[in-house]
Formats: sequence, C-alpha cells, structure tokens
Amino acid sequence: MTTSPLSLCRAPAVGLALAAAVLLGPGVPRAGAAGNRNEAARIYRTLWEDRVTEAERHVRCAAILGLANTQGIDAMDELVVAMNSPDHQIRAAATQAAVSMPGEEVTVKWVAHLAAVSADAKPGVIALLAERGGRAAQDAVLESMRQRDVNVRLAAIEAARSFEGTGAVPPLIAFLASKERREHDGARQSLERIPGDEASAAVASALGAAGPEVRRDLLGVLAARGARDHSDAVLAATSDADKRVQESALKALEVLGNEKHVPAVVNMVVKTDSGGVRGAGEKALGAICERSNRDNCVKTILPAMAAASTDAKCALIRVLGKVPSRTALDAVRAALKDADARIQNAAVRALSDWPSKAVAPDLLAIARGGRNQTQQVLALRGYVRLVKEQRLNGAERVAMYKDAMAVARRPDEKKMILSALGEVKAIEAIRLIAASLDDAALREEAAAAAVRIGREFRGEVRKEPLKAVIVPTMEKVLQVSQNNNVRRDAQRVLKEAKRK
Repeated sequence: MTTSPLSLCRAPAVGLALAAAVLLGPGVPRAGAAGNRNEAARIYRTLWEDRVTEAERHVRCAAILGLANTQGIDAMDELVVAMNSPDHQIRAAATQAAVSMPGEEVTVKWVAHLAAVSADAKPGVIALLAERGGRAAQDAVLESMRQRDVNVRLAAIEAARSFEGTGAVPPLIAFLASKERREHDGARQSLERIPGDEASAAVASALGAAGPEVRRDLLGVLAARGARDHSDAVLAATSDADKRVQESALKALEVLGNEKHVPAVVNMVVKTDSGGVRGAGEKALGAICERSNRDNCVKTILPAMAAASTDAKCALIRVLGKVPSRTALDAVRAALKDADARIQNAAVRALSDWPSKAVAPDLLAIARGGRNQTQQVLALRGYVRLVKEQRLNGAERVAMYKDAMAVARRPDEKKMILSALGEVKAIEAIRLIAASLDDAALREEAAAAAVRIGREFRGEVRKEPLKAVIVPTMEKVLQVSQNNNVRRDAQRVLKEAKRK
C-alpha cells in the first residue's frame, strides 16, 4: 500500500510548517498573500535546514511540501535534494510535491534535471515525469529509452504507458524484439496499458511489418487491451504463414471474436494440420459461440462436421457441448453411435459438461454400459456434477444419487456420490448413506457424509421421524469409523438427538 506523504507529516511537532502549508495553499485569495508566502517560505527553509535528525523527519516532510506549495519552481533546489535523501519518507514527500507543482515550465526544468543527474538517479526522475505528463515529459521519456543504462531504459519503458496516443508505440514495439527479457516484458506490459484506442489502432497497423515473434506479441497485446474494433486484423493473422502466429491469432479471437468470425474459425479447425492451431481454434470457437447466437453457431458447425477429419470432428463435438441446444444435443447423441471410439469419447465429454438435466438419462446409460471405463467414469462424474448444479429439492437429489449408486462400479465412484450426498440436508440422504456403513471400502466416506448432514440438522434431530433415523445411524458411525473427528461429531449429534 502506498503511503501518502501528507500522512507522514501528522505528528504534533510539525506545528507551524504544516499549518502554513494548509493556510497558504494555492488558489486561496487573501490580503498580503505574497508577503505571507515569502514569510512562510523563510520558515520552511529554516525548518528544512535545521531539523535534520531522524526524529524530526516529519517536520522536514511538511517543510518540503510547504516550500513547493508556496514557492513553486523556485523550490526546485530543495526538492532535488529531498528526492535524493536516504530517508524514504522525505523522498516520498518530495516526489509528491514535485508532481503537484503546476506548469509546463516546471516540467521543462525537471527534464533539464534528468539530463544532469547520474544514471542511478534517472529512474526516479523518469517516474516523476510520467506522473506530471505533458509533451516535454513524454519526449524526455522516449529519449531515455535510448540510454545505454538498462535500468534507465526499463524505467522509461514503464513510464511510457502513462502517455496517451501513439508516440510511445513504435519504440515499445521495437523493444518486443529485445533479447533482454525485462525489456521485452516491460514493453509488452506498457503496450497493453497505454490508454486510448489510438494506441490499439497503431498496434494493429504494426502487425503486417513485424517479424513472427513480434506479431505473436502484438496479437496478445490486442487481446489484453480488449481491442474488439480491431478483431478483423486479428482474423487476418489466422492466415499467417507461421503456424505459431495463427495460434496466437486464434487465442486473441477467443477474447475479441464475435459471431461473424465463426465460419472462418470453423474452417481453421477443419482445415489445419496443426494440433496447436486446432486446439486454439476449438477454444476460440467455444468462447465466441458462448457469447453469440448459439443456434447460428450450431448451424455453421454441423455442416462442417460431415467432411471433417476425426481430430477436427472431435474438436467440433466438444464445442457443441459449450453451446447447448436441441439441435446440438441431437448431433452429440448421434456421435455416441459413431464407429470411431475417439468420436464417441468426444461425445461423452460433451455430454458430461452439458448444463441441462435433459442429458441425465444419457449419462446414466453410458455409466452403466459405456464402451470403456473412461466413458463410464466421465459419464458418472458428469451426472453427479449435473445433480449438484440443478435446482432440485432434497428428495429429487437423493433419487438421482440413488440411481447413480446403482450404476457405480468402483469404490472411488461410490465415494464421490457419498460425498455429494453429504451435502443434501434430507432424511432420505441419511438413509441412503447408512446403507454403505457396512461396506469396508466405503464406511469412512459414508460416516463423514452422515455426520455432515447430522450437524446441519442441529436441534431438529430430536424430532421424529428424523430422530429414528439419526440415532441408529450415528451409533453405527461410532461402531465403524476410525476417524476421531468424525467420531467426535457423531457423539455430539447423538447427544443432541437424545437430549430431552
């Protein structure tokens, strides 16, 4: 957290210095103001020169703020000394004072100071100029990008993000080709943050002349800037001769693309021979379709599947899972019957992520009789996820979990279902969980789930018919569980249930 220099000067010992800084602030008309200011400046300079101990730093903070407030550009000498102070509080107060001093002539003087100071001091002055802004400051920052000292260049690269417009864009783009990683990363971050669409337009215009590595960076910059007005330039880059540039363009379209780009992205997914490009296209297509008219997206995707390769068809099936509609669901169900196991698996994955309860019977059927264990596990996990996400009452959830338990084959799957049941505050859930307390492979998971529900009921456990289920279940938990925390909670629930 950045500390305001004013907050560093609140000690009572500031006295006259802080009072004068407030009372003689700029823009406050008063009789004899010039004389008052000269007297205040004399007091400030005396305090600045005399109060030199560490315990009196707050006085010096107030004094330097007051000098800047009353003297403006005439306080430059003291401000320079203060900005070079070994005390970070005094440096902070001086920097804030220097930033707040009005007038382009002040900026020009700081530019001259920048040229005169050592390389070690330049980054601080560059940051100050970025805060002040204006043409003179920007020119000085751009000039500093050409300095031999790497730390000065890095400070200038970071400062450049403060200036609106296109002036800093070309030199920052040049740094994207730098072998110095800090320069490259700093330039990219500044390009991402320069305010205004003019900068976005300049970045988009630079795509054609840049080398492949820089083009990849520029596409990432446009995505980070949210430059949707320049999405067509990004789309054009999907035809780049360099496959990695194509991939970067598709990643940018994932953020910037809209419905009009769907046909081109579908074509990329179908036609490319690069797994990386196809994967990026799949993600871009899914993201674009999620924020577009889904029916229109599906109408574009389905015809392309007919002549697509297996890899492309699998990618498009997975995208259909992100744009659920009746037409998309019919296509995914049809893919379940395909002779190619990879296409079947893609369809199972799509159904496993489907948001609608309509696929619950499909998932149960796959969990019961899927072509392989991978399909069965995916379907059952998708089914449990679906139950969790639907708006159902307790009885409905328990009924669906009961169906899942009936088709689950392996202990890990049953444990998953028991854990989900433990989130259902319903007497039917406790009854279903209790049936697994005698299974050595499941008893601990069942015990934890039963106790979790029992805790949720709290005082209700004393009432029938819940008490008649809770008491024997908690007693059984105490018999079979070896988990001390579960046993402790079971005892608490049991004690509450038996309390009169």
